[in-house]
Amino acid sequence: MRSNRLLSCLAACVAFLAASMAGARVLPAQSGGPSVADEDVIDSLADFSIHLDHRLSACQAAIPASSMHRVPVFLAATMAPHTDSAFTLQADLLAQDVAAEVRRVLGARGEDAPLADGKIAWYSVPSQLVITAWPDGRTQSRTRGFAGDSSAALLLSRAFDSVRAREPVVMVWLDGSTADSIVVRLTLMPRRVKWENEQLARELRYSGRDRVKFASFFLSLPDFLPALPKEGQDPPRYPHYNEQDRIEGQLTIQLVVDTTGRADPATIHDLWPKDVPRLTGGKKRYYDAFVYEVAKWEERLKYFPARIGQCPVSELVQQHIRFRARTRS
Repeated sequence: MRSNRLLSCLAACVAFLAASMAGARVLPAQSGGPSVADEDVIDSLADFSIHLDHRLSACQAAIPASSMHRVPVFLAATMAPHTDSAFTLQADLLAQDVAAEVRRVLGARGEDAPLADGKIAWYSVPSQLVITAWPDGRTQSRTRGFAGDSSAALLLSRAFDSVRAREPVVMVWLDGSTADSIVVRLTLMPRRVKWENEQLARELRYSGRDRVKFASFFLSLPDFLPALPKEGQDPPRYPHYNEQDRIEGQLTIQLVVDTTGRADPATIHDLWPKDVPRLTGGKKRYYDAFVYEVAKWEERLKYFPARIGQCPVSELVQQHIRFRARTRS
């Protein structure tokens, strides 16, 4: 039973948090570079569906099965940052049980992941089930699909309902817990087929950190190639204002690269962790100067657009930029 597994795992649970800051002449909040706030990612599907245009084009709908490759699809649980380890452990156990039920529904034999071709559409994954649980045992769930197809989302929802019928308590509140509700997101995510050039391949991430993933089924999918800048283009200009004081820093810019391979200027903005105060005073002016130069550079930059199969698609791109001061002679 899951409750027995939970108690044995909780007894061995240890959690810790470590943080450090860099030294002088470097923008303090930029040491190590700002990361995407987990809250922004947690409430979305994982990278493949965040980054790509959600509309299914006629080109994508016409991709022949002969050009697709069979890839594994995994289920993982994600929760808000800093969630108590007692809850994250339970979420992983829930994902394990739901993945097993998905395999069973698809006709698996034992622990082997079955083939889902013909039972769900290839463009129905990624798919996500968002579950809210309360201490009194109540739960509420909603599905989120990709490209308007609900076949994978419906499969995920039915699997969860079957698990809950056997295990009515989704989350156990331990003594001392102050949370009045918990949100768990169960996401079906394919491991994408790598492009011919291994350096172009990107491993999908679950909410910016490694998560336990459970094999659910195999599905035939087309290749995916992310948007990449074309070679031979100049880097962003170092701001003269910052160079006077030899300021160094890092920043992350987010933007949408459209199907023509150009950045949409209206989407270009910097990413800043929600739990870190914005810079003020002189440090803010230094940082804003970096952001301004990178934004202007992105507007000039030319990309190879992202592709699913041979179909160009829009993609949400993140660029991590590091500025180093020139050495004075």
